[in-house]
Amino acid sequence: MRRAVRYLIRLGVRQFLDLGSGIPTAGHVHHTAHAVDPGCRVVYVDSDPVAVDDGRALVGQDERVAMLQADFRQADDVLSAPDCRALLHPDQPTAVLLIDSLPYVSDADHPEQILTTYRRMLGPGNYLALSHGCPDDELAAGFARFERLFGIPIPPLVLRDADQIAGLLTAFELLEPNIVTVPQWHPDGDLHAHPEKFPGLAALARTG
Repeated sequence: MRRAVRYLIRLGVRQFLDLGSGIPTAGHVHHTAHAVDPGCRVVYVDSDPVAVDDGRALVGQDERVAMLQADFRQADDVLSAPDCRALLHPDQPTAVLLIDSLPYVSDADHPEQILTTYRRMLGPGNYLALSHGCPDDELAAGFARFERLFGIPIPPLVLRDADQIAGLLTAFELLEPNIVTVPQWHPDGDLHAHPEKFPGLAALARTG
């Protein structure tokens, strides 16, 4: 996430819409963005009322940041919300961030249509950055061990491979290096020991 935010700022982005954000703890989008440019504006979106309440407490009175309770699958509701209208100016580029959020969207919810709606409503000159878990035997085994040890079920996840993720982005222009593992996406330090085996993919796309 931090690499994506810094890279997008270099592309001229100063507005960020973080969908399915969870609680914006230390090192989250607004911290990373404000360390580069204090004028950046960030809207976090999550449907969990506990995450939203905690997020609002953490954000405090910072007028550059908002925490919105909404289902990010409903693009019209998100983008028409007062917080979005106040902080995300349509004449300036916006980056939509989906950091490990799409695995919680089933194919029955038509994720490609959700993304296409954001693209249509935002218009050209904007960006979409995402990371997404991909099918991996070790990851599945880790989830199973977690459930056995703690008795806490893992929420249903849809893990998608590179071709499936590309299918979600047909309305967008994929930017280099296209869809790669997270450590391979614009690395800013030493790579993961086996970056090609990392069970998560990343991509950056433009709305045109």
